[in-house]
Amino acid sequence: MRTLCGILAGFMILGSIQATGTDYRIGKNGAVISLGADWQRTVLVSGFCRDQFSSKKDFALLISELETPLKAPADFEASLSEVVSAIKKQDPTMQAATTEFSSTNGIDHSVSTFTCRVNGISLYYEMHLLGRDGLFFMLRSWSSARSKKLLSAEMKRVTDSLKMPEPGTEWGKSAIPTPVTIRLDDSTLKCNVQKSIFITREELPQNGPIFSLMSKDDTVGCHFFQSMETRNIDARAKAILEVIKTDHPDAKEVSRENVTVAGKKCLQLTIEGRNRMSFNTSFICTLVPTDESRHAEIRFITTEELKHKKTFLDALLKTMELSAPKKLDAFPVAGPTKPDKSIPPAQLKLLKASTLVATFEEHQSHVSRLPDGSFLGIAYDQISLAGQGSTNATTLLAPEERSYMRDAVYRDGALWYTGAKGKLMCFKNKKVESTGCDASRVVPAGADSLLLCRARKAPELPGFSPVAGNLLVLREKDGKERTVKETLFQVSSMTVDPAGRRAVYVSEPEWRMRSTAGNEATPSILDLTTGSEQLLPAWKSISGLGSANEGWLIQGQPPGKPSGIYHVAPDGQLQLLLSGIHFTSVALTKDELFYFTAVDPDASGESRSTSRVYRIPLAALKQVGPNVQPFHGELIQKIAAAAFAEAKLDPRAPDILAGRKQFDDFLAIAQKTSRNLAGLELPVDPVAVDDLLGDYGSHHGLRHEGQVLMSVVLAASLLGQKADWIEGPQSPVAIIPGTEPASQNNPFVLACSPGALVASVLSEGEDSWYNPATQVHEMSDGRPVVLCNDPSAYLESQFGEKDRKLRELMQGTNITGLAELLKAQPQNVHLRQLVYDHLIARQPLGLIEKLAANFASTETPLVDLKLMLGVQSEKPDKAACEKLIQSLRSAITRFPAEPAFYVMLGGVYEASGVSDAPEYARLCYKEALRISPYGPGATKVKTALARLDGKADEPLDADFEED
Repeated sequence: MRTLCGILAGFMILGSIQATGTDYRIGKNGAVISLGADWQRTVLVSGFCRDQFSSKKDFALLISELETPLKAPADFEASLSEVVSAIKKQDPTMQAATTEFSSTNGIDHSVSTFTCRVNGISLYYEMHLLGRDGLFFMLRSWSSARSKKLLSAEMKRVTDSLKMPEPGTEWGKSAIPTPVTIRLDDSTLKCNVQKSIFITREELPQNGPIFSLMSKDDTVGCHFFQSMETRNIDARAKAILEVIKTDHPDAKEVSRENVTVAGKKCLQLTIEGRNRMSFNTSFICTLVPTDESRHAEIRFITTEELKHKKTFLDALLKTMELSAPKKLDAFPVAGPTKPDKSIPPAQLKLLKASTLVATFEEHQSHVSRLPDGSFLGIAYDQISLAGQGSTNATTLLAPEERSYMRDAVYRDGALWYTGAKGKLMCFKNKKVESTGCDASRVVPAGADSLLLCRARKAPELPGFSPVAGNLLVLREKDGKERTVKETLFQVSSMTVDPAGRRAVYVSEPEWRMRSTAGNEATPSILDLTTGSEQLLPAWKSISGLGSANEGWLIQGQPPGKPSGIYHVAPDGQLQLLLSGIHFTSVALTKDELFYFTAVDPDASGESRSTSRVYRIPLAALKQVGPNVQPFHGELIQKIAAAAFAEAKLDPRAPDILAGRKQFDDFLAIAQKTSRNLAGLELPVDPVAVDDLLGDYGSHHGLRHEGQVLMSVVLAASLLGQKADWIEGPQSPVAIIPGTEPASQNNPFVLACSPGALVASVLSEGEDSWYNPATQVHEMSDGRPVVLCNDPSAYLESQFGEKDRKLRELMQGTNITGLAELLKAQPQNVHLRQLVYDHLIARQPLGLIEKLAANFASTETPLVDLKLMLGVQSEKPDKAACEKLIQSLRSAITRFPAEPAFYVMLGGVYEASGVSDAPEYARLCYKEALRISPYGPGATKVKTALARLDGKADEPLDADFEED
């Protein structure tokens, strides 16, 4: 800038060359200005801009072309102020510039004028910024201060002469609003876009935008995201904020309002934050409803002043149209999901006896029941309210108003809560206020009071870290406080009885809370009037406390008892209400227990983060609750010791239970012992066995005989699923340190050692087995499962030669030999998949299809059906398409989760030439991508979608590679 200012000051001594008046083309897009005869092109500042002019009247003019989105007057003023500020650095005494804005014949025009002294010379400046539709020109002109009026008159003639590029030019065509279509899964968005302002980009990332608009200077963008199911609009808003926070860690929601887009009522969020390079960024996220339960998102983003740039979003939304696509029956839609088979029978029995009363769409860490029967849920950073029978909880605290939540109390329309900052906050009338008092925890104490927990200040001594403990403080409705108890150690949880007279709290030494050997906890009953307390026996673990009509609820595991929900009577007596780790207490009334869980019997096994609140009558609970998961480490150890003693067996002997009869006899003894000690038999149902193995409390601290008993239980479950027992010198259920691997497989059989599988589960290592009772048979893929002590040695001795023969057949061309081999094991679909995979690249497809046809029936296995239809779908002629479409639709009805069939069907639609064939194909490809969004198969689907939209010419192969 110093060089430029020097030239500005010295310009008055420059001479001018006489020239005739003419039109000058400026910029690269074809705009024109007209200058008088005394102007000429020259170079005043080397490398500054392309268009520079001087006049014999001692005027100077620099013209810069800008491709940037400008519309609001304040936006023009902000752009000019940057230039004025740079010049002011040379003359700090310069008076403020005068700025005026006008709009004539569609051209927006802003001018700033000022005088200053540079190098001792008084100069007059006019800075003009004018243009339209994303193309603007910055005109920097100056003269001596004495020529102010002459320069002003000259610059008016110059700016009035500006002609934007002609309509026939490339820019002229791009300035005309062009309809753009954004295809969503369930609808279509259309809007008008000026490509002189925005560059359009269609995208196909799995979780990113499907369409984007970006200004040419990257200061403004608009991204369109696929429509998604939105059961809870607040949860959707929170999810958007969390995504934005990945690149803008301090982002927060600053406002939300309802707007109308395409005739629909839409929620619009404004979010602001800094990116990782410390640039301020603003977002406006508009959620457009595409049907009753789905919303698409339009995310506007700018790094400039939002109030200056929002006009572009408003103009875009004003032209928005939303339309539902033609209803096309491209493929059969799967019916209701089948019940989740991964839920143990005892849990299903409990849920069947219970009634669902509320649902939170996010996982809750704590749920409490309010006096009116509604439920208050606390998630990691969200507090929600759900009424009786509600399937759509209401978020009480919006995302920008909360931090990490620990406790909350809701009464009289006010929400009291504690966060990570250790303050008691109150949220009322949509405003958050600090009470001014410290509190790490808060629970209700009767109808009007609160029980607070806060840090106790302790004297400090250099070189020591004092553990201050906590204060338990009763806070009345009028704000008055009374300290009830000073605790030596930190309070981890607390609750108060309904009358508000007595509390239970858990306080543990810091070293015990950090112990890796287990979180032993000691509860205490505290009288809130006198401050006296009764210390209860220590528990192995306590994960939560709850309210009861009399006494309290404690969630955890007492010594010698299973994990679960316990009622603690006022005198300290314990009663197990519900065993297991999958259910969390809410409240106990005189007649019912309320609990919540993520277990959903109506789901199809997919991962869910909901919390479902149930109630169950105490009479029914008494019958099913204690038996949901009654087994725990100490009980299993007792059963094992008694059973091995009765059988007179040494559990450490490698040959223990080596024979099948020995195993069956011992299993009968173990089940009898279990009935005597636990009141029921050890589980053999695969899902129940996996649940038992996955419960840390059930096997923590098990000694060797207890681990062998767990191995026996697993073996019994696998045998019940038709596994074969291989007798040998060492037992399949023996647990021998160093036995590797736990399982081994080849194309013909899957062999495993139950003892090694249990050892792997209990080790809880990174590569440990998980859910072996169900996974082993799922992995078998039709192969026989055998139980033995050394899987590797067994496979080599029994199947080594057969494996080598298969390799020879695969390397050669003996299709007949392969057919005989496959027919000998018709249930072994794993073998056929292996053979088909290897032959597809080396043999004629028709020949391989004949192999698969040997297994065709009314219930053709998936692997064979997929191969046959895949071969038939390779470049089919139109005459065969109709029949092939029906065959593929039937296949989808049987196997709705197999993406390959949707890809094949999409290709056949394209080849068929039927009406709306591209749309039919597009629907099929998108469904395949939804089912399997990653891997080589997904890449081919994206290529096919791009080709349908005219973005690529690469054909899509009919086969769909598994991920």
